[in-house]
Amino acid sequence: MTGDSGPIAGGGEHSIAGQFARWPLVSVVSVFHNRAPYARDSVESLVSQTYPNLEIIVVDDGSTDGTYEILESVLTSRAILRRQENRGFTSTLKHAVESSRGEFVAIHGAGDLSYPRRIEQLATRLIGYPDIGLVNSWWELENLASGEREIGRPEPRGQMTEQLLASNPFLHGEVMFRREMYDRAGGYREIFTYAQDRDLWLRMSRWTEFKTVPEVLYRRRIVPGSVSTDASKILMQCYFSALAVECATSRTPDGLDVVDRHGADAIHHRAPSRETARRLARKGIARLLHDPDGAWLLVRAGLKERRTLRTRLSYTLIALHRRAYLRPIVAGLVRLKRSLSTPDARV
Repeated sequence: MTGDSGPIAGGGEHSIAGQFARWPLVSVVSVFHNRAPYARDSVESLVSQTYPNLEIIVVDDGSTDGTYEILESVLTSRAILRRQENRGFTSTLKHAVESSRGEFVAIHGAGDLSYPRRIEQLATRLIGYPDIGLVNSWWELENLASGEREIGRPEPRGQMTEQLLASNPFLHGEVMFRREMYDRAGGYREIFTYAQDRDLWLRMSRWTEFKTVPEVLYRRRIVPGSVSTDASKILMQCYFSALAVECATSRTPDGLDVVDRHGADAIHHRAPSRETARRLARKGIARLLHDPDGAWLLVRAGLKERRTLRTRLSYTLIALHRRAYLRPIVAGLVRLKRSLSTPDARV
């Protein structure tokens, strides 16, 4: 495939085998960047799907660790593999989706695993419920560093916009949506380096309903370099997630939001919020025992966002932790709080 969504100068595209026998109903899109240790079984989980009427589009976004060679060795006649110079995740994902041919589009996170019946199950729901624009499933979260696992059971309840304004209950890679609704909402917006999914879901929720398949069909793997392992990335994710919420809540009568009005500078026009301050403080404390420097970064940002009782207390706690003789006491308090708390909400 070529055109606006094709490879940029210096890149290339490789259709690994012949043409599809018929127009695909579902397009699966996955973007890889330096995920060599996790690439093989991740794409094998796509070509092993039970659903037959499927187009798989995999893009290597400028990997330098051999990811592309692994992808090329695995992908079969059911896949289209592209290689390009590094553009960034959101831009690459947007172009890949807009080049797809399916009536439905499924996202698959690089290095994650789609269970064999994932596409079949999600597509069946969209076929059976014409008023549903996005369908998701339960998921498994696996931290490859710690070995910890968690089962997530997101469930759309009530008015979807209100639920998404409170938090984003979905993993990006576990959803499938109607291409028609994606286009109507305006698609991914490249300004959103992070939280591009929450921004899109909020805009889509103006036009359609969401539904959940109550079965674990997807495994998200937390690997080195992912957003949740890097405090600076978590900080930017919180900021962009807050921007997505502000876009949804401050739209003008003519339908324009902060991004429409300010374009690439929109993040600098975002209004500080109590909720973002609370989230940064919570995430900072959660990192204190294994990443004190990252915790310090997040909590200071939370205090700068909004001076509240929570942000002041979090700042004080981390400041005390920086004193060696108080560190065991603070660590004990943090462990006690963690044992009494519910799992952290997504942004």
